[in-house]
Amino acid sequence: MRTETREFIIDHTEWDYADSEEITGDPTPRKAAKVGVHGAGIHCKKCGHRWDAREGTKPGQFRSVVGAIHVSCENCANEGRIPLMGL
Repeated sequence: MRTETREFIIDHTEWDYADSEEITGDPTPRKAAKVGVHGAGIHCKKCGHRWDAREGTKPGQFRSVVGAIHVSCENCANEGRIPLMGL
């Protein structure tokens, strides 16, 4: 799904999943739940740079913050938060 903010366009999102540890009487396994963003295809609106970002602290990587990811362009240092609800 494509998401657009004032600073960036997110072309695709790769999610991290975790198995459910819910205890039930039903033997059917529960569906894995999304627990965070593993990677994202990002396009900077300021300079036009496109890259695949992963979590980290270097330019071009993103940091997970409550309810969003904080992205910094590795080409022009444009910064912004992308809400997880929109991804």
